[in-house]
Amino acid sequence: MTSDDLFTRDEVLGGFSAQRARTLLFLIENRTAHVVERERRLLTRFRSEDIEHERDLAFFSAFSTGASPPVQPRIQQIERYADAWASLVPESPRARAALARALGQKYRFTSSSVPKIRRVLGLDDERMESAFASAYQAPLATIYAEATTLGSLLRWQGERIGKWFDALPPFWAAFSLTLTETVGVGILALPIALAGVGPIAGVIFLAIFGAVNIITIAAMAEVVTRTGSIRYGTAYFGRMVEEYLGRAGAAMMTVTLAAICALALVCFYIGFSSAIAGAVGLPKELWAAVLFAIGIYFTSRGSLSSTVASALAVGAINLAAIALLVVLTLPHVSRSLLFYVNVPFVGGRPFQPEILGLLFGVVLSAYFGHLSVGTCGKFVLRRDATGKSLLWGTVAAQTAAMVIYCLWVFVVNGAISSRALSGETGTVLTPLAILVGPIVHLIGAFFVILGMGMGSIHYSLGLFNLIRERLPHGITPLLELPRGKGQILLRPRGLNRGNVVAALSYHGTRDGRARFRLDVTGSAGTRRLGFETAASWQSRGAGEEIDLAIELVELDDERALLRLSTPWSLEYQAGWMPRGLQLAELLELPAEQRAILQHLVRHAAASPALIAEATGAPESAVRADLEKLEESGLIEQDHETANVYRARLAKSTGRRVPGRIWDALADTPDPAAAEVNRPLRGLGFRWLEPLLRSPRGRYAIASLPVFLVFAVVEYLLITNQESFAGALSFLGVIAIPVFAGLFPALLLVSSRRKGDVVPGFVIRFLGSWTASMIYLLFLASVLIHGFFVWRDPTLRVMAFVSAMATAAVTIQILRRGALKARAAVCLREDVARSDEASLDVVLAGEPYATAIRTADRDGEKVVHASSASLSPSLRAVSVEIDDPRASELKVWAQRIRDDGTAEAIDAKAEVSCGDRRESIDLSSTGGEWTVSLEPGRCGVELRMERKG
Repeated sequence: MTSDDLFTRDEVLGGFSAQRARTLLFLIENRTAHVVERERRLLTRFRSEDIEHERDLAFFSAFSTGASPPVQPRIQQIERYADAWASLVPESPRARAALARALGQKYRFTSSSVPKIRRVLGLDDERMESAFASAYQAPLATIYAEATTLGSLLRWQGERIGKWFDALPPFWAAFSLTLTETVGVGILALPIALAGVGPIAGVIFLAIFGAVNIITIAAMAEVVTRTGSIRYGTAYFGRMVEEYLGRAGAAMMTVTLAAICALALVCFYIGFSSAIAGAVGLPKELWAAVLFAIGIYFTSRGSLSSTVASALAVGAINLAAIALLVVLTLPHVSRSLLFYVNVPFVGGRPFQPEILGLLFGVVLSAYFGHLSVGTCGKFVLRRDATGKSLLWGTVAAQTAAMVIYCLWVFVVNGAISSRALSGETGTVLTPLAILVGPIVHLIGAFFVILGMGMGSIHYSLGLFNLIRERLPHGITPLLELPRGKGQILLRPRGLNRGNVVAALSYHGTRDGRARFRLDVTGSAGTRRLGFETAASWQSRGAGEEIDLAIELVELDDERALLRLSTPWSLEYQAGWMPRGLQLAELLELPAEQRAILQHLVRHAAASPALIAEATGAPESAVRADLEKLEESGLIEQDHETANVYRARLAKSTGRRVPGRIWDALADTPDPAAAEVNRPLRGLGFRWLEPLLRSPRGRYAIASLPVFLVFAVVEYLLITNQESFAGALSFLGVIAIPVFAGLFPALLLVSSRRKGDVVPGFVIRFLGSWTASMIYLLFLASVLIHGFFVWRDPTLRVMAFVSAMATAAVTIQILRRGALKARAAVCLREDVARSDEASLDVVLAGEPYATAIRTADRDGEKVVHASSASLSPSLRAVSVEIDDPRASELKVWAQRIRDDGTAEAIDAKAEVSCGDRRESIDLSSTGGEWTVSLEPGRCGVELRMERKG
């Protein structure tokens, strides 16, 4: 056996070289970078499943080719997420010493600043001191720096905020994220919008609207809790809406989000330019251009490097600024202004539509924080699966926002006359500065820069990504597929995601040609297409509209490095470590499995009994570990003797794996890959193809809406037609009611019939009647503006069109079965809980008790329940659905990783209803699939499969 064939345990744990230490550090940096990137994406307001998969593919491509990850981690992040890469660290003191030295050479840190790294590497252990001194003839303390720079100290402080947030109870995590998302720059328009009715009436209006928004955000929290694809997967609002409300609902949501992003940008450009121009004195047009340029810069980068810590810090500064402005304004409160009331129909006053013209839209925009439920849902539900913390945390945050708004309006409107506020086209900071003094401009500048500056970046990215994810994609990054286990899922983009999914997997070589398999799952079940290629392959077949081209870059029997060209969305499904016996996986294995693997390497093959005798472990434990190693592809059963196992040795690949990583660390470039050059099918406009193939062209097309919004704002500023409160009010009437009112109502009712997770706590009065009242209230508000409030004909037509379109889409949603009940059979393994497996059966959003039959190596068992714990040796499980309410069935078979995300289990689902039989390979669909059910008794059987 040569070193090219295998990294033995003795090699890895006994004599770690500097080169291998750098390789291990590279793996640690990649894993840390991926965790950091996921946290940053957590704060993205308009997250897209397709964009998430693109970013994950970029990380996987970097790992495959030995390139630097898209996000380069800092030592502060390596320290903070030490638990995420701890499994990579070997047990040998010499290996840990080599890794510690590599860390010390690359990064600067003090001993007191890295307690987690010291714990994971065991740097405080005397054996480590001895191993380091023996290997490098120097004390271990030489890896530490005596002091750090000021910039480093600030970064360490930022990470401490992140650690503080990680340690927060789930309730307070949901509360803090929702509050900082809700209380924003809309507060600067509230006194202007409520000036016509007076402070006391304004507070009453705020309390009423606040109560309504508390109900809608509670509904949204329950919907997120019931949705497994958000809780475990990479899905967000788009897929959640499509799952419950169908394509029509998803289309309405896409249009609504685009309108929210565009109109919010108009508000931010106007508010920012007027506030900063009032403080500094330069033209408004210039400041709008500055904010636009900042947004364009971040769209060119594709993301905002915002973390939970930075978001909380910005939110805390904004709240502090509001509190300081309240304190400064409080001495100027006048009794006469405080008790001014001008409400239509009260005291014989006539109806004055101009008074209510701004009120509804601005107030509703100020309360808009519903996106935060999806933002913090994944994080909070991992720590409190019942959803109770998410529900009450978001409700408490909306309540706190209501209290803050009421106090703000009471003080500001009690200090500034309605006449001074009603004609203001910018923010309330200008009249407030006239009353209090120039210090308001200073405080307001901080608030506006942080609030509107960060908000404009988020909404620019949101509008940019909404367009970019709908463009046909051309060439993907280099991707590596291991033999037998890894696969790439392909799904149509846009509103056809649920129709078909294809899974591409690699199955070794034959006569120098790569063997691939394309599993296509659609309405007729799963079909398989096998093909071989030596260089490239193209297809549009397999019974579905599969548009795919493959270009091979590097190939051996254990893995294929390839590049894909397809307009479909791509998702990588499998572990990140290449399969086969390699350094990365050897370092990850538990000690018991490493001992088994080492025995098989030394003795070629052995039975469980012989391994148990050699390692001193119980034979039952050995058999369990052998099954896990076989599932990982590291060992295989002997073809002739089923009870004998042997190590699955990879063919010698020279220095390619993991040598390719070593080459990258040594600054040796990776071979260039040939580009797949072919037409992008289905475009309809051939002249667009050169633009779509060019990164700059794709960027220009996706960023065009942001340019158009900026052009509109510049026109308004030049012609003096701008109005911050007016733009915010228009946003709050046309777009916000759909997302913050209509969607929560429809989604709540549908999720209680179709949800696949049962919350541990729900608010019972949030039922169909409450949802109906909320829906009618928000729809009526748009019609009232069209009939009575707005006088401009264009605005009235837009209000009528918005209301009629919403009603028409709602009718379509209901006709397509949004309120029909769905059954869900959910099989999940939890890696974080020692591979604990469970089966849950849900019908119409409630636990459904039925006969659950399981088969494992101990025989068959039957229990009558809605859930059951399953054996690690499970071979098959079946249930019966006999309920006339069930019109469709959703089947899950997923493994929950230790980071809370999910991957598909190798399982096949057999669904039978009367004479109808349907078979679905769930490993080829991402672990989930939905089928329609016929009336009568239906059976579902899940059979575990082993792919080698």
